[in-house]
Amino acid sequence: MVGMKTIVLVLGLLLVAGCGSEWWGCGAGEMQCDGNTAQMCSASNHWEDWQNCSAVQRQCTTDDWRCSGYSGIACCD
Repeated sequence: MVGMKTIVLVLGLLLVAGCGSEWWGCGAGEMQCDGNTAQMCSASNHWEDWQNCSAVQRQCTTDDWRCSGYSGIACCD
């Protein structure tokens, strides 16, 4: 016999899982540094490599003042 607490827990987990991958992944257009690689979040809410900063002898950063004054981006500086 399944208890009421178990049913509520399962329904809660299903509800959270259906709320979109922003809960677990990222929001489309967001940027971050992963090591020395600048990444951008895809429309399907997954991080994708955008630019390998090591390839251009630069350092990945999210500092506004190092990314030409733009906030919320990652760049190679």
